[in-house]
Amino acid sequence: MLQRIQTIFLALAFIISLGIYIWPIAIFPTESNDLIFTVRGFLSDSGEVITLLYPFLILSGIISFLILYQLFSFKKRIRQIQTGKAIIILLVIWYGVGVTHIYNYFQNFEILLTIKPHITLFIPPVLIILILFANKYIRKDEELVRSVDRIR
Repeated sequence: MLQRIQTIFLALAFIISLGIYIWPIAIFPTESNDLIFTVRGFLSDSGEVITLLYPFLILSGIISFLILYQLFSFKKRIRQIQTGKAIIILLVIWYGVGVTHIYNYFQNFEILLTIKPHITLFIPPVLIILILFANKYIRKDEELVRSVDRIR
């Protein structure tokens, strides 16, 4: 049902996941100008697109869609829990894809020492925590339903 506490966690996770598309992930200072790393790719200071990162954008879209799917599949609690686990795995992969693209663009890891992180860099851990709390309460609901079925 939609009036459960896990709905609040999942709705909050969906709203926060939309922040990935709004804010930059990090800024990399270079000699000539700063490179802004977003979900769409690397942008210059003036907003000119330097490199597009379609896998990163698609992965972020899949994560947001799965959070919304988990929110509205409240009648299938087992599927909700499985979807939550998949979202957590995809969020870890999200970090890996980001680091891979940064390495492919700069060809070294020393650039990670000069990074200026933004709030978007810390959204995936917050999403993981919210999904874990939602899964905890979904699991409690499933145990409650099973215990009532045993009594019948």
